[in-house]
Amino acid sequence: MKTVQETETTAQEAPVPAEESAAGASLEEELARARQENQELKDQLLRTMADLQNVRKRHAQEKQALQKLAAEDLIVALLPVLDNFERTLSAIESGASLESVVEGIRAVDRQLRTTLEARHLVRIPAVGAEFDEAVHEAVVLHPTDEVPDGTITDELEPGYMLGEKVIRPAKVRVAKAP
Repeated sequence: MKTVQETETTAQEAPVPAEESAAGASLEEELARARQENQELKDQLLRTMADLQNVRKRHAQEKQALQKLAAEDLIVALLPVLDNFERTLSAIESGASLESVVEGIRAVDRQLRTTLEARHLVRIPAVGAEFDEAVHEAVVLHPTDEVPDGTITDELEPGYMLGEKVIRPAKVRVAKAP
Protein backbone atom coordinates (compact mmCIF):
# COMPACT_ATOMS: atom_id res chain seq x y z
CA MET A 1 0.00 0.00 0.00
CA LYS A 2 1.25 3.48 -0.92
CA THR A 3 1.44 6.32 1.52
CA VAL A 4 -0.15 9.68 0.84
CA GLN A 5 3.22 11.17 0.08
CA GLU A 6 4.05 8.51 -2.47
CA THR A 7 0.67 9.00 -4.15
CA GLU A 8 1.28 12.76 -4.50
CA THR A 9 4.74 12.18 -5.97
CA THR A 10 3.38 9.65 -8.42
CA ALA A 11 0.63 12.06 -9.51
CA GLN A 12 3.15 14.85 -10.08
CA GLU A 13 5.39 12.62 -12.15
CA ALA A 14 2.58 11.20 -14.22
CA PRO A 15 2.71 12.35 -17.82
CA VAL A 16 0.36 15.19 -18.79
CA PRO A 17 -1.87 14.28 -21.70
CA ALA A 18 -0.98 16.12 -24.96
CA GLU A 19 -4.34 17.91 -25.11
CA GLU A 20 -3.88 19.44 -21.65
CA SER A 21 -0.31 20.42 -22.50
CA ALA A 22 -1.40 22.14 -25.71
CA ALA A 23 -4.27 23.92 -23.92
CA GLY A 24 -1.88 25.11 -21.20
CA ALA A 25 0.59 26.40 -23.78
CA SER A 26 -2.22 28.12 -25.66
CA LEU A 27 -3.40 29.82 -22.46
CA GLU A 28 0.14 30.91 -21.67
CA GLU A 29 0.54 32.37 -25.17
CA GLU A 30 -2.81 34.13 -24.84
CA LEU A 31 -1.78 35.49 -21.42
CA ALA A 32 1.54 36.70 -22.86
CA ARG A 33 -0.30 38.42 -25.74
CA ALA A 34 -2.75 40.04 -23.30
CA ARG A 35 0.15 41.29 -21.16
CA GLN A 36 1.91 42.68 -24.23
CA GLU A 37 -1.29 44.37 -25.43
CA ASN A 38 -1.83 45.77 -21.93
CA GLN A 39 1.70 47.22 -21.93
CA GLU A 40 1.20 48.69 -25.41
CA LEU A 41 -2.06 50.32 -24.30
CA LYS A 42 -0.37 51.75 -21.20
CA ASP A 43 2.40 53.19 -23.38
CA GLN A 44 -0.16 54.63 -25.78
CA LEU A 45 -2.08 56.18 -22.87
CA LEU A 46 1.09 57.79 -21.51
CA ARG A 47 1.94 59.21 -24.96
CA THR A 48 -1.62 60.51 -25.36
CA MET A 49 -1.51 62.17 -21.93
CA ALA A 50 1.84 63.78 -22.78
CA ASP A 51 0.42 65.01 -26.11
CA LEU A 52 -2.58 66.51 -24.30
CA GLN A 53 -0.31 68.32 -21.85
CA ASN A 54 1.71 69.70 -24.77
CA VAL A 55 -1.47 70.88 -26.53
CA ARG A 56 -2.62 72.62 -23.33
CA LYS A 57 0.75 74.35 -22.91
CA ARG A 58 0.80 75.42 -26.55
CA HIS A 59 -2.78 76.73 -26.27
CA ALA A 60 -1.91 78.76 -23.16
CA GLN A 61 1.15 80.23 -24.91
CA GLU A 62 -0.88 81.12 -28.02
CA LYS A 63 -3.59 82.72 -25.88
CA GLN A 64 -1.00 84.80 -24.04
CA ALA A 65 0.60 85.88 -27.32
CA LEU A 66 -2.82 86.89 -28.73
CA GLN A 67 -3.60 88.91 -25.60
CA LYS A 68 -0.30 90.76 -25.91
CA LEU A 69 -0.94 91.40 -29.59
CA ALA A 70 -4.46 92.71 -28.89
CA ALA A 71 -3.17 94.97 -26.12
CA GLU A 72 -0.42 96.25 -28.39
CA ASP A 73 -2.93 96.97 -31.16
CA LEU A 74 -5.14 98.98 -28.79
CA ILE A 75 -2.21 100.88 -27.33
CA VAL A 76 -0.89 101.81 -30.77
CA ALA A 77 -4.38 103.01 -31.74
CA LEU A 78 -4.65 105.12 -28.56
CA LEU A 79 -1.26 106.83 -28.88
CA PRO A 80 -2.59 109.57 -31.21
CA VAL A 81 -5.36 110.25 -28.66
CA LEU A 82 -2.72 110.58 -25.95
CA ASP A 83 -0.73 112.93 -28.19
CA ASN A 84 -3.80 115.15 -28.66
CA PHE A 85 -4.47 115.21 -24.91
CA GLU A 86 -0.90 116.42 -24.39
CA ARG A 87 -1.38 119.11 -27.07
CA THR A 88 -4.59 120.22 -25.37
CA LEU A 89 -2.81 120.49 -22.02
CA SER A 90 -0.01 122.49 -23.66
CA ALA A 91 -2.59 124.81 -25.20
CA ILE A 92 -4.17 125.37 -21.77
CA GLU A 93 -0.76 126.07 -20.20
CA SER A 94 0.12 128.55 -22.97
CA GLY A 95 -3.07 130.51 -22.34
CA ALA A 96 -5.32 129.41 -25.19
CA SER A 97 -8.88 130.68 -25.16
CA LEU A 98 -11.56 128.70 -23.36
CA GLU A 99 -13.43 128.10 -26.62
CA SER A 100 -10.38 126.60 -28.36
CA VAL A 101 -9.60 124.41 -25.33
CA VAL A 102 -13.20 123.13 -25.22
CA GLU A 103 -13.10 122.45 -28.96
CA GLY A 104 -9.79 120.59 -28.53
CA ILE A 105 -11.25 118.45 -25.75
CA ARG A 106 -14.30 117.65 -27.90
CA ALA A 107 -12.02 116.65 -30.78
CA VAL A 108 -10.02 114.34 -28.50
CA ASP A 109 -13.28 112.85 -27.15
CA ARG A 110 -14.48 112.12 -30.72
CA GLN A 111 -11.11 110.62 -31.62
CA LEU A 112 -11.12 108.38 -28.54
CA ARG A 113 -14.70 107.21 -29.16
CA THR A 114 -13.98 106.53 -32.85
CA THR A 115 -10.89 104.51 -31.93
CA LEU A 116 -12.82 102.41 -29.40
CA GLU A 117 -15.85 101.95 -31.67
CA ALA A 118 -13.52 100.69 -34.41
CA ARG A 119 -12.65 97.92 -31.95
CA HIS A 120 -16.35 97.10 -31.47
CA LEU A 121 -16.95 99.00 -28.21
CA VAL A 122 -20.59 100.14 -28.12
CA ARG A 123 -22.29 102.30 -25.52
CA ILE A 124 -25.45 100.67 -24.12
CA PRO A 125 -28.57 102.79 -24.77
CA ALA A 126 -30.17 103.87 -21.51
CA VAL A 127 -32.36 106.98 -21.05
CA GLY A 128 -35.83 106.33 -22.43
CA ALA A 129 -35.16 102.63 -22.96
CA GLU A 130 -36.93 99.85 -21.13
CA PHE A 131 -34.90 98.40 -18.26
CA ASP A 132 -33.09 95.19 -19.24
CA GLU A 133 -31.25 93.43 -16.44
CA ALA A 134 -28.87 91.85 -18.97
CA VAL A 135 -27.35 95.25 -19.83
CA HIS A 136 -28.56 97.65 -17.10
CA GLU A 137 -28.03 97.83 -13.36
CA ALA A 138 -30.85 99.58 -11.49
CA VAL A 139 -29.24 101.77 -8.85
CA VAL A 140 -32.32 103.85 -8.00
CA LEU A 141 -36.04 103.23 -8.40
CA HIS A 142 -37.73 106.53 -9.22
CA PRO A 143 -41.43 106.73 -8.24
CA THR A 144 -43.21 108.50 -11.10
CA ASP A 145 -46.25 108.20 -13.28
CA GLU A 146 -44.82 110.44 -16.03
CA VAL A 147 -43.33 107.48 -17.91
CA PRO A 148 -44.26 103.79 -18.06
CA ASP A 149 -43.12 101.52 -15.25
CA GLY A 150 -39.66 100.05 -15.99
CA THR A 151 -38.50 102.96 -18.20
CA ILE A 152 -35.00 104.29 -17.59
CA THR A 153 -35.23 107.96 -16.58
CA ASP A 154 -31.56 108.72 -15.97
CA GLU A 155 -28.14 107.24 -16.66
CA LEU A 156 -25.80 107.48 -13.69
CA GLU A 157 -22.89 105.70 -15.38
CA PRO A 158 -22.77 104.59 -19.00
CA GLY A 159 -22.50 100.91 -19.80
CA TYR A 160 -20.53 99.34 -22.64
CA MET A 161 -20.53 96.20 -24.73
CA LEU A 162 -17.55 94.77 -26.53
CA GLY A 163 -19.11 92.98 -29.47
CA GLU A 164 -21.93 90.92 -27.93
CA LYS A 165 -20.44 90.86 -24.41
CA VAL A 166 -21.43 93.34 -21.71
CA ILE A 167 -18.19 94.56 -20.18
CA ARG A 168 -19.90 97.09 -17.91
CA PRO A 169 -23.65 97.38 -17.37
CA ALA A 170 -25.17 100.86 -17.44
CA LYS A 171 -26.04 102.12 -13.94
CA VAL A 172 -29.46 103.68 -14.23
CA ARG A 173 -32.45 105.20 -12.47
CA VAL A 174 -35.65 103.33 -13.32
CA ALA A 175 -39.24 104.58 -13.19
CA LYS A 176 -41.50 102.78 -10.76
CA ALA A 177 -45.23 103.35 -10.46
CA PRO A 178 -45.94 105.21 -7.20
